[in-house]
Amino acid sequence: MTKSEVINFMKKIKAYYDYFSMEDYKIGEWYDKLKKYDLEDVYRKFDQHLDGELKDSPPKLHYITKYLLTPEEKSQDRNDYIVDCNLCNKTMRLSDYNDHYDKCSSINYLLRIFKKKNMEVKREELEKLDEKTFNNIYEKYKNGADENDKN
Repeated sequence: MTKSEVINFMKKIKAYYDYFSMEDYKIGEWYDKLKKYDLEDVYRKFDQHLDGELKDSPPKLHYITKYLLTPEEKSQDRNDYIVDCNLCNKTMRLSDYNDHYDKCSSINYLLRIFKKKNMEVKREELEKLDEKTFNNIYEKYKNGADENDKN
């Protein structure tokens, strides 16, 4: 993307979110991160954001760039298919699937444990946790809580 394309993209975000700021430093940072991506891919990511759960707030730069491929990566990555997780139905690249599936199955396990303990925890809360925090929680509950809870 060119700098003017990044500015126009940020203006589009501003059109949806009045409080989205566009000071010079921020424009420079966004340009630095977005310049290597295709314009169409960036706009597609913004459309996904508008359809997503966090649509009430402006997209973060890391959300826009997450899973985007540069034109060079696209040409090298022709065998990296798009797949859906059979546990949570999220869409991702095949190369990311194993890591996602491991965490997703761990989340499902924790949700079953929490349900048995009458603890209200939402999947989204677990998904948002950083790796270290999530692993600490998983370790705490991985053998169930009580021996009676095991099936």
